[in-house]
Amino acid sequence: MATPETWQDRVLVAIRRLADGIERTGERVATEVALRFADHFTHTDRGYLGLARVPQWQQQVTEAITALRAAGLVDRNAFAVTAAGRAAADQAEERLRTPRRPSPTRPRSGTWRWWPGSFRRRYAIRAPGSAPGSSSARTTRSR
Repeated sequence: MATPETWQDRVLVAIRRLADGIERTGERVATEVALRFADHFTHTDRGYLGLARVPQWQQQVTEAITALRAAGLVDRNAFAVTAAGRAAADQAEERLRTPRRPSPTRPRSGTWRWWPGSFRRRYAIRAPGSAPGSSSARTTRSR
């Protein structure tokens, strides 16, 4: 799971990048965070904690908004970045742009291998009573 500072960076960048002319709500901010950063969410970010009705990442977004408002980087009455928040948003965007070390929960590239065709043929579902080596064996694909 990402640190609270990372969530604050994501939320700050998302609020700054919200399009002008649309209503700025907490739901819009959460949607913007999801659109921009969902590919960086871990499986624990997508999970639900206890009996929560929203996933972890949405709870993290809410907590980040509260922290950013307390720090004076986001306006308390609207979802807008303050003057101090603009400079912080530039720094946050730069931090989020830097390459991350691979997560231990993600497979490294090159570790996935395709099963050979013989594996699929060997374990195909056969019609009842058909012999595995006979030419009359009907195979069906399993999904």
